[in-house]
Amino acid sequence: MEAREFIEQAIAEVCALPDMEARGGWKKLDEALLSRSFALATRATGELHFFSVAEDPYQVGEFCLTPKKPIPLEASVLARNFWMAIEGDADPDRARAIIAVACLEFARSQVYHALFGIAFSGAEDVAQWVRERGKRIPEMMLGRPWRDADAIARSPESSDWFSQTAALEFCDWVQGIDKETYAKRGLPTITPEPNGYQLGKAIALVWLDEALQSPDKTLRLLPLVAECSTNASCDSAWLWLEKYSKEGARSFAQAGARARHAKNRAKREEVLRQYREGNWRSKDSAAELLAQRHGVAFRTAREWLKGA
Repeated sequence: MEAREFIEQAIAEVCALPDMEARGGWKKLDEALLSRSFALATRATGELHFFSVAEDPYQVGEFCLTPKKPIPLEASVLARNFWMAIEGDADPDRARAIIAVACLEFARSQVYHALFGIAFSGAEDVAQWVRERGKRIPEMMLGRPWRDADAIARSPESSDWFSQTAALEFCDWVQGIDKETYAKRGLPTITPEPNGYQLGKAIALVWLDEALQSPDKTLRLLPLVAECSTNASCDSAWLWLEKYSKEGARSFAQAGARARHAKNRAKREEVLRQYREGNWRSKDSAAELLAQRHGVAFRTAREWLKGA
C-alpha cells in the first residue's frame, strides 16, 4: 500500500470512531493509534544532501562530514557532534542506517500525533486547542509529501501545525526506546540498536543538512534543530542560532521554542502534582484521566508518572 493511501485509510478509520466513551478509554485508543502509526511503511535512505562522507585526513580509519561549501564554524561543530553521536566517525554505514530509522520514526510520530488530534477534534472534554486544530488536520496531513520518509523528515516546517511541536513530539516519541521496543516497531536491523538519544541527534542532523542547502528554509528549520538537539543534550545549537540569526529571527526562535518547553514542563508539573495529591487505583487509570484533563497523549502522561 502506498504511503498516501495508508494515510487516507488511517484518517477515515479514526474519523469513523464512535464517541470517546464507547472507545474504551484513552489507553485503548492510544494503543490503536500506536499500532496504526507503527504500520506505516515508507522509504528512507539515510542519505545527507549538503554533507558528504569522507575519510578523516587527520584521523586514520575515521570518517568525517564534508560540507559542499564553506559554513560557519559553529555549524561545522554542531554537525560533527551529531555525526559522532551516531558513531558515523567509526561506521558511516551504520550512521546512515540510524538516520534512515530516525526519518521513518519521525514520519510515524507525525502520523500518531495527527491521528490523535483528529480522534479528539470533536470531544467536548478535550482542551480547546485540540478541538480547533483537529478540524484542519486531515487536509494538512494529506497535503504533506508522503512519497517517502525522507521527504517528510525534511519538511517539518511545511505547515503551521506540524512545525509548532514537531521537535518535541519526536523527542517524546523516541524517549525510552531500547532493544525490546525497537524490535516491536518493526524497524530495520541495526546492531546494536540505536537509542532515543541517537535518533534525536540523527533527526537534528537531517534538519541541519536541509537548512544549510535550502536558504529559504534556514530560519524555519534552525529553531527545530536547536530544540531537538537541546532535548538530545546538545545546547551548543543555540550558540550558532544566536550568531546566525538576523534581526527578529533570534527572538522568534528562542521565544517560540522556550515557550513550548515551558508549557510542556508546566503541564508535566501539574500532572505530577495532581497525581501525588489524588488517590488512584493505578498509574494507568491516573494517566488516563490526567491525559484527558490536560490535553496530552496517554503515553505521555504515563511516561511522566514513571517513578512518581
